[in-house]
Amino acid sequence: MSEGARARSRGLSGFLRTPILPVAALALVVLIALVSGSTRQYIYDEPFYLEGARVLVRGASFRDFLLAPLNTPAGPLYAVMHWLLAPLTGLRPPAIRVPNLILFVAACVAIAYAMGRWRLSNPWARTAMLLGLPIMWVSAGMALTEMPALAFASFSLAAAAWAMTGAPEARLRPWVGFILAGLCLGVAVLGRQPYLPAAGGFLLIALFEPRFRWPAALAAILACAVPLPVFLVWGGLVTPHEARVGGIDLGHGALAFAYMSALILILAPAYFMTKWKWSLAAGLVVGLAILPFGGMPNPVAPGIVAHLPPALAALFQLGISVVLVGGGASLIVASCINILDRRDDRIFVLMVVLTLGLTSTAAAVVHLFSSRYLMTAFPFALLAVQPYFTPSRWAAVRLAGGALVGFLSFVHYLQVAPLSG
Repeated sequence: MSEGARARSRGLSGFLRTPILPVAALALVVLIALVSGSTRQYIYDEPFYLEGARVLVRGASFRDFLLAPLNTPAGPLYAVMHWLLAPLTGLRPPAIRVPNLILFVAACVAIAYAMGRWRLSNPWARTAMLLGLPIMWVSAGMALTEMPALAFASFSLAAAAWAMTGAPEARLRPWVGFILAGLCLGVAVLGRQPYLPAAGGFLLIALFEPRFRWPAALAAILACAVPLPVFLVWGGLVTPHEARVGGIDLGHGALAFAYMSALILILAPAYFMTKWKWSLAAGLVVGLAILPFGGMPNPVAPGIVAHLPPALAALFQLGISVVLVGGGASLIVASCINILDRRDDRIFVLMVVLTLGLTSTAAAVVHLFSSRYLMTAFPFALLAVQPYFTPSRWAAVRLAGGALVGFLSFVHYLQVAPLSG
């Protein structure tokens, strides 16, 4: 056998031993097919979010658009994007769903690039695990507001990684990289305001990395300055018509950590294994404490529940509530333990702090809770679990299982009564 043939054989063998990429590729093909063949009518919240784009298409000034009585607290990024794309999409489905799919792929490319800059092996396989997160399927497959913001947060991460991995003598590189990172994060905040606390990550870099002190501080300023004019027009973080969104709901915060624990289990179960007895004890105590209350107030995985008999659906809801709430407590305990255990790894500590902080922002949305709010914790959560993730067949199985849940959830949304608009 020639050297080239042996190399190809070794490559194929490695590919089959770690089948994350083929499983992810199949999942992506299925997602593309679902979007391509989706209904030509609006579904779920699509028509409400698109109303801002329609206001701009009708020729309204940007100020009038910002102050228009729209039914969404999200920033203007989504509406502006669809306004710019209106000549191509006509603001009609299924064309309006394609941009989010493209942005999801672009975000994956940016995240894989950042992982490569920080010298993580198999960055594409690690990034492909995002397709195993059910929330990604709905957010990437429907014309909703989360994906544009996630994409720009991922671009910010890639720019910061590029800035921090140059040679010490490349003095201009940190400035260019952090300026781009700050601008991209600012745009992400214009998409979903809960990304705003992530600007604190630049401040932490400025405090603990003297080489990047001033470039990182400038990035924090830019990340806040980009959305500032919009906030000034609004007189706050949301449009005056959605002021009711403000406040604190500790129940929603607890739900956010509960759902995040499930996502971490898909990505890297070993994240919970450092001094696992402490994490397990916290999970058991808090999880069992919810039994007298009949589980969580919000339905879990409605796409799956819709296919179950009523009795089995109720049992599923109760059981999954115990697991998720217990998992949320375990996640907080495990994160604290992991920070102490890897406190010398500053990038890891930063990613965990950002993950916990951005997950907790769900408590600031009091009018309702959606698992899609956890999108704000990404891409940072994916980086946070990498020391505990190993590309393997077991990881591919988790990806496939999570993708199946995402598929069922997305199909559930596609099958509900379409909305006119």
